[in-house]
Amino acid sequence: LKITQEEVVNRQTVLLIEMDDEDLDPYLDRGYRKIVQRVNMPGFRKGKAPRSII
Repeated sequence: LKITQEEVVNRQTVLLIEMDDEDLDPYLDRGYRKIVQRVNMPGFRKGKAPRSII
């Protein structure tokens, strides 16, 4: 995990966050499980669309 802060203007900041794939995967899995039940993809039953398509 690497975080870099860049000052812009008027007390605004840009944060650049770099994460390794291993650190990010659990969050992507959690997001996929959360959204897959609500997504309706043609050709797939509700909740059964593959992660690579969503």
